[in-house]
Amino acid sequence: MTSYLSNPEGTWKPPTHPVVNVQAEARAWRREAYPDTSGMMFQALGVAEETGELSHAVLKYKQGIRGYDRDKTRAEVADAIGDIYIYMCGVADELEIDVVDAITAAWEHVKERNITQGSDAGIQIGDGNVQVNNF
Repeated sequence: MTSYLSNPEGTWKPPTHPVVNVQAEARAWRREAYPDTSGMMFQALGVAEETGELSHAVLKYKQGIRGYDRDKTRAEVADAIGDIYIYMCGVADELEIDVVDAITAAWEHVKERNITQGSDAGIQIGDGNVQVNNF
Protein backbone atom coordinates (compact mmCIF):
# COMPACT_ATOMS: atom_id res chain seq x y z
CA MET A 1 0.00 0.00 0.00
CA THR A 2 1.36 3.40 -0.96
CA SER A 3 1.76 5.75 1.97
CA TYR A 4 0.15 9.15 1.82
CA LEU A 5 3.05 10.52 3.85
CA SER A 6 5.96 9.55 1.64
CA ASN A 7 6.74 8.02 -1.70
CA PRO A 8 9.08 5.01 -2.18
CA GLU A 9 12.09 7.35 -2.32
CA GLY A 10 11.28 8.58 1.20
CA THR A 11 10.48 12.15 0.22
CA TRP A 12 7.30 14.05 0.92
CA LYS A 13 4.35 13.19 -1.32
CA PRO A 14 1.70 15.92 -1.66
CA PRO A 15 -1.52 14.92 0.11
CA THR A 16 -4.64 14.06 -1.84
CA HIS A 17 -6.92 15.18 1.00
CA PRO A 18 -6.29 17.85 3.68
CA VAL A 19 -6.85 15.42 6.57
CA VAL A 20 -3.58 13.68 5.71
CA ASN A 21 -1.73 16.80 6.82
CA VAL A 22 -3.03 16.41 10.37
CA GLN A 23 -0.68 13.56 11.30
CA ALA A 24 2.46 15.41 10.22
CA GLU A 25 1.34 18.79 11.60
CA ALA A 26 0.24 17.27 14.92
CA ARG A 27 3.57 15.44 15.21
CA ALA A 28 5.53 18.69 14.84
CA TRP A 29 3.20 20.58 17.18
CA ARG A 30 3.28 17.82 19.82
CA ARG A 31 7.07 17.61 19.82
CA GLU A 32 7.36 21.37 20.25
CA ALA A 33 4.53 21.98 22.72
CA TYR A 34 4.62 18.79 24.79
CA PRO A 35 7.99 17.06 24.34
CA ASP A 36 7.69 15.13 27.63
CA THR A 37 4.23 13.71 26.88
CA SER A 38 4.48 12.80 23.23
CA GLY A 39 5.14 9.09 23.83
CA MET A 40 2.71 6.33 22.98
CA MET A 41 1.41 5.90 26.54
CA PHE A 42 0.34 9.54 26.86
CA GLN A 43 -1.22 9.51 23.42
CA ALA A 44 -3.15 6.28 24.11
CA LEU A 45 -4.40 7.75 27.40
CA GLY A 46 -5.52 10.81 25.45
CA VAL A 47 -7.55 8.55 23.12
CA ALA A 48 -9.17 6.94 26.17
CA GLU A 49 -9.92 10.28 27.83
CA GLU A 50 -11.48 11.77 24.71
CA THR A 51 -13.51 8.59 24.11
CA GLY A 52 -14.85 9.10 27.63
CA GLU A 53 -15.83 12.68 26.76
CA LEU A 54 -17.61 11.47 23.62
CA SER A 55 -19.46 8.81 25.64
CA HIS A 56 -20.35 11.36 28.33
CA ALA A 57 -21.95 13.70 25.79
CA VAL A 58 -23.96 10.89 24.19
CA LEU A 59 -25.09 9.58 27.59
CA LYS A 60 -26.25 12.99 28.81
CA TYR A 61 -28.08 13.56 25.53
CA LYS A 62 -29.85 10.20 25.78
CA GLN A 63 -30.71 10.90 29.42
CA GLY A 64 -32.02 14.36 28.47
CA ILE A 65 -30.10 16.09 31.27
CA ARG A 66 -27.59 18.91 31.78
CA GLY A 67 -28.74 20.81 28.73
CA TYR A 68 -27.51 18.25 26.24
CA ASP A 69 -29.76 19.02 23.33
CA ARG A 70 -28.83 17.95 19.80
CA ASP A 71 -26.72 21.06 19.09
CA LYS A 72 -24.68 20.84 22.30
CA THR A 73 -24.20 17.09 21.86
CA ARG A 74 -23.19 17.51 18.23
CA ALA A 75 -20.61 20.16 19.11
CA GLU A 76 -19.09 18.12 21.94
CA VAL A 77 -19.05 14.89 19.93
CA ALA A 78 -17.43 16.64 16.96
CA ASP A 79 -14.75 18.08 19.28
CA ALA A 80 -14.10 14.66 20.83
CA ILE A 81 -13.86 12.98 17.41
CA GLY A 82 -11.26 15.52 16.32
CA ASP A 83 -9.29 15.12 19.53
CA ILE A 84 -9.43 11.31 19.28
CA TYR A 85 -8.05 11.50 15.73
CA ILE A 86 -5.20 13.75 16.84
CA TYR A 87 -4.29 11.47 19.74
CA MET A 88 -4.53 8.43 17.43
CA CYS A 89 -1.99 10.13 15.18
CA GLY A 90 0.35 10.32 18.19
CA VAL A 91 0.01 6.60 18.88
CA ALA A 92 0.51 5.85 15.19
CA ASP A 93 3.63 8.01 15.02
CA GLU A 94 5.30 6.01 17.76
CA LEU A 95 4.86 2.84 15.67
CA GLU A 96 5.48 4.54 12.30
CA ILE A 97 1.93 3.86 11.12
CA ASP A 98 0.33 6.08 8.50
CA VAL A 99 -3.13 6.80 9.96
CA VAL A 100 -4.79 7.26 6.57
CA ASP A 101 -3.39 3.92 5.40
CA ALA A 102 -4.56 2.23 8.61
CA ILE A 103 -8.08 3.65 8.31
CA THR A 104 -8.24 2.74 4.63
CA ALA A 105 -7.10 -0.82 5.32
CA ALA A 106 -9.58 -1.19 8.19
CA TRP A 107 -12.42 0.10 6.02
CA GLU A 108 -11.52 -2.32 3.23
CA HIS A 109 -11.75 -5.14 5.76
CA VAL A 110 -14.93 -3.93 7.49
CA LYS A 111 -16.91 -3.30 4.34
CA GLU A 112 -16.35 -6.90 3.26
CA ARG A 113 -18.11 -8.24 6.35
CA ASN A 114 -21.42 -9.94 5.79
CA ILE A 115 -23.53 -8.19 8.41
CA THR A 116 -26.51 -10.44 7.75
CA GLN A 117 -24.52 -13.40 9.04
CA GLY A 118 -23.70 -11.89 12.45
CA SER A 119 -20.34 -12.33 14.11
CA ASP A 120 -18.36 -14.59 16.38
CA ALA A 121 -19.71 -12.62 19.34
CA GLY A 122 -23.00 -14.46 19.15
CA ILE A 123 -25.00 -11.81 17.34
CA GLN A 124 -27.48 -12.97 14.74
CA ILE A 125 -29.26 -10.60 12.38
CA GLY A 126 -32.20 -11.70 10.30
CA ASP A 127 -35.73 -10.65 9.37
CA GLY A 128 -35.08 -7.19 10.80
CA ASN A 129 -34.48 -8.57 14.31
CA VAL A 130 -31.24 -8.67 16.25
CA GLN A 131 -30.66 -11.50 18.73
CA VAL A 132 -27.73 -11.60 21.13
CA ASN A 133 -26.95 -15.15 22.15
CA ASN A 134 -25.78 -15.96 25.65
CA PHE A 135 -22.30 -17.38 25.65
